[in-house]
Amino acid sequence: MIDSTNYKDSLLKEREHVNSISDIELSAEMEKEWNEGSFDTTHISPARMEDIKERIHGQIEGGNTKSKPWHMMRWMQWAAAILLPVCVVGMIMMWNENRHYADIPATVITTAEGEQATVTLPDGTTVVMNSMSRLAYSPTSFCGDSRNIDFNGEAYCKVAKDKKRPFIINTSGMAVEVLGTEFNMLDRKTEATAELALVEGSVRLTSLKSGRSYTMEPNDKAIVDKRSGQIDIEHPDNIHDTYAWREKAMVYRDIPVSTVLSDIKKKYAIELEMTATSHGNFTGTLPSNNLDEALRIIATTYDKEVVRMANGKYMLK
Repeated sequence: MIDSTNYKDSLLKEREHVNSISDIELSAEMEKEWNEGSFDTTHISPARMEDIKERIHGQIEGGNTKSKPWHMMRWMQWAAAILLPVCVVGMIMMWNENRHYADIPATVITTAEGEQATVTLPDGTTVVMNSMSRLAYSPTSFCGDSRNIDFNGEAYCKVAKDKKRPFIINTSGMAVEVLGTEFNMLDRKTEATAELALVEGSVRLTSLKSGRSYTMEPNDKAIVDKRSGQIDIEHPDNIHDTYAWREKAMVYRDIPVSTVLSDIKKKYAIELEMTATSHGNFTGTLPSNNLDEALRIIATTYDKEVVRMANGKYMLK
């Protein structure tokens, strides 16, 4: 016969003890008691023990007695109780951080006509921007799993290596994905084609029009037709000619003179005509910051004279 008074006192003391310790201390004591404790079950019949076992399983597992032992389920409940607040706090911190980033306006860098600028991005990537170019990025798009920027114009990029976070450039005609490399990129919204010349490393270029992709290797020059999505690959003998603009120069090697004149008109925003235009090609270097010198070189090459017309148009005749 169990003494009910002593049994009641024992329960009260046990309850006070449980209330006085932390959940972690309680779980440690319960685990130790389960693994090392001894229980006198001689006064309980086997049938009664089986009934108790069935009830415990029914309460913990919804009547499924083939699942994990009840103490394992209990431990999972304790773990959930401990980890849930941590997860909630972590989610709140991430939400606050993302909201903070969202409140920061995008960074935009532009260059005016005839201006060049060197930009260092937060990851250490350097971008040398040619004139009339625009670069934009925001913390939410640049500081996540990938580094994304939007670009229009021409630039020489030296991308910092980060295997876990690819560097992605979005333009009007193509998307460029890199890990760490150097290349020259030209894509203006007003032009029908976009170009990328790879100096070092590897990039994956994708046409936005067709979805076609091409993985480039050093000395590849890709030309993307923005209307059809076609990607053409060239292998120029002098890849550095593509970024001679960094030295204020335009380099031509056996290029039709009509193309050279077209470049001068766009570069200097002038009207330019040449009488009896030669159908031959031009090889040479023209300054990109001195119109008079550029016209003088062309005029000398083709035995012409530079004339400034009354309407402001230039004529080589």
